[in-house]
Amino acid sequence: MNEIAVSRDLNQPPPVVFDTVRDFQAYPRYSKYLQSVSATADTRATEYEFQFGWWKLAYETQAQVTACEPPHTIDWTITQDLEAEGRWVVEERSDGSQLHFQVAYDPDSLGSDAVSLPFGVSLDWVRDRATDLIESEAKRVLDRIARAVDDRPKSEAIE
Repeated sequence: MNEIAVSRDLNQPPPVVFDTVRDFQAYPRYSKYLQSVSATADTRATEYEFQFGWWKLAYETQAQVTACEPPHTIDWTITQDLEAEGRWVVEERSDGSQLHFQVAYDPDSLGSDAVSLPFGVSLDWVRDRATDLIESEAKRVLDRIARAVDDRPKSEAIE
């Protein structure tokens, strides 16, 4: 399993940070490669469909929120094509919050039937490139979420 853990300090309280993080449908604003997110709610949990695009590849997967404890944690798992699970954690600090993103995934669990590959491109090549891309993208998403949260006036956080 590969693991990624990134965190950022934010100047807003946990409820404001948490509300931003749990709005999965806004994630295409923060990601270079995520094209869309759609949600379906049922009585057990909320499931999301994520559509990614990178280079000449398109990839669609589904995720499910497995636990949610506002305003501090959201746990999720990928339910299709890839073994992956992650967690958002919002910790309170005296001057705001600290936001953590953690994910563990097995790139070898992605089968060739999950991605339509261009002629001459191997799944191993895609896995090798995607591993580095996933880590840099996690940092980019966290940076963009942090910027979106910190751009809010402090008075907005209190209301």
